[in-house]
Amino acid sequence: MFGSARTRFAIFCCLLVVLQTLVFVGKNQGNYVIVVLAVVPGLALGLVAHDFCVYTSRFERHCLVDFNRVQAAFVMFFVYLIGYILLFFVVVNYPLVWLDKLFQIGEVTSEYAYYSVNLVILLAVVSWFVWLKKGLNRSAGA
Repeated sequence: MFGSARTRFAIFCCLLVVLQTLVFVGKNQGNYVIVVLAVVPGLALGLVAHDFCVYTSRFERHCLVDFNRVQAAFVMFFVYLIGYILLFFVVVNYPLVWLDKLFQIGEVTSEYAYYSVNLVILLAVVSWFVWLKKGLNRSAGA
């Protein structure tokens, strides 16, 4: 339906960000304008995160050569965790807080920045499990 894997990943990340924003707004009785404002940063996160995954796949090859399996798994978990934290805060949270200050929506977006760490941890753990399945099977066969 959608052409490239990058487009599918961008739409998937956008849906995750919008879903997380809906849950956050529902729990905190916030302004639903934040949900609309989260769509574009969510798409941008998907595009940038796809490129991040491409670069980490290059890094994983070096990890599996230079480290044993346990060390490589430890390093890759923190690469995913720190990478997604940086990506999410730069691509999603910073623009939302900036728009909040610009349009004076409320102080909800600063709380949203802290709440969004839940999604970041989920993305990092899922990416790490995918890497474990793929990377360790590849190193076992080599």
